[in-house]
Amino acid sequence: MRQKRFLVYLVVQAFVILLVVAIFKLNSDVKLASVQAGTLFVFLPMVLSAIEFKNHGLKRKSFFIGLLQFWIFFALPILGLRLLNWETPFDQLSIFGVAGTTLHQFANHSYFLMMALTLWNYIRRR
Repeated sequence: MRQKRFLVYLVVQAFVILLVVAIFKLNSDVKLASVQAGTLFVFLPMVLSAIEFKNHGLKRKSFFIGLLQFWIFFALPILGLRLLNWETPFDQLSIFGVAGTTLHQFANHSYFLMMALTLWNYIRRR
């Protein structure tokens, strides 16, 4: 039986991308826009994992792995990097020797991995 909740999660994940694009287009202050977008990226995995865990436990570990890898390695560090270095342009920041722009590129791939694992959980049968 297909798990339609994962399709809903996938739509929400795609919608967040659209929201982030809108945030940057509508906000002339790039730093403020980055914090707003970063907040979305931090809360999205938290909310999705809370909903899934509350309703279905840890049955779909690959879904949680997708959420956690993005949240722990990219969403939290990038938002923290921005908040802790407010006056510094993002392209001049780094964490553990990794440039902020490089971290952001990896975050894009990580987000799509999270979406791919969500799609996988939608497609795969119980």
